Amino acid sequence: MKKLLITLLSVISILPLSAKAPIGKPFAIDTVIPIENASADLLYKTANVWIAKRFRSANDVIQMNDAETAHIIGKASIKFEVDNFTWYILSGYIRYTIDFQAKDGRFRLKINNFSHEPYRDDWRMGLIYDNGIPAGLSDEFLIAATYKEMQKRAMPLIKQEVVDNITSLLYDIIDAVYKDSDDDW
Repeated sequence: MKKLLITLLSVISILPLSAKAPIGKPFAIDTVIPIENASADLLYKTANVWIAKRFRSANDVIQMNDAETAHIIGKASIKFEVDNFTWYILSGYIRYTIDFQAKDGRFRLKINNFSHEPYRDDWRMGLIYDNGIPAGLSDEFLIAATYKEMQKRAMPLIKQEVVDNITSLLYDIIDAVYKDSDDDW
């Protein structure tokens, strides 16, 4: 149990530092987390429960759910509100993909494809890069400035969402793997 808690703390503490993507790559997290004494089936079932608890509607989030391969893919979103008169046009959602796959003793979690989707479609900025603007984005000053403003406001929100997702999933898995046998209510 102590080893698992150290793993949890190390993943959470390293995450904001390792989440920096080089220029030209969209922001993404891809990590494999070892969990001693955990079967792929238990990890898979726990991830399903976690999705049902974590998101408003698991049915809306889950796009693929394969019990045979212990693989779940889901699409989620974060509300993105900009309460600044100049940049309110950026308000909308940040959509992203969660890809969970389990094997005995470990699971892989990918959180990626963060995409800006404002209420007004003509201000859509597309994939979100952590550092710099995407290659091929118009060099027009207004478009580049708008992207940079969206990026500046979205990245703290995205990184917090990633940390919250990983932390809550790990807590649920730890609880499922190491729950007391006296928990017979």
